Amino acid sequence: APVENDTGETLYALPSKSLPAGGAQTVALSYSTVPAAEPETGPSANAIIFSLLGVLGLAIVVLMVMVRRRPS
Repeated sequence: APVENDTGETLYALPSKSLPAGGAQTVALSYSTVPAAEPETGPSANAIIFSLLGVLGLAIVVLMVMVRRRPS
């Protein structure tokens, strides 16, 4: 069974083999890499949420000021 190390590499154990003196064994190795993610070009979700909360807060303040200044 494969084992994953601390850096995320998957390691496979090879079966033990006894070779005669002067013998050779061919071992094939392969690896793959995960392409790096492209950087985000748009605003993050947190920036959008904080912007909307700021606009909402400003609207509440404006509404409160308008209500207080309204003649009775």
